[in-house]
Amino acid sequence: MKKALSKIVVILLLLSLLGGCVLIKTNQAVEDKPYVLNERQIATLKEQGVSTNYEELRVEHRMAIRFIEEGLQYLEKNMASALSITTIFQRAY
Repeated sequence: MKKALSKIVVILLLLSLLGGCVLIKTNQAVEDKPYVLNERQIATLKEQGVSTNYEELRVEHRMAIRFIEEGLQYLEKNMASALSITTIFQRAY
């Protein structure tokens, strides 16, 4: 019983170490590529009184501006099709 428990603990420890190494490597790969802000992101940063230079932004700001842009792009893509369906129904009735 003791050997089985110690094997499980060792396996969990190795998995956690391996997972941590993968996470660190992934974060480094993302940050190695230069990120270019688009006009909408720059306008949003100016409106909030934050630097428009991506390299000067805090990590939280970098993540937020990326997630906001991804969300807006998703809405634009999907709302365009929803609006076209609404237009079709309005013309039909």
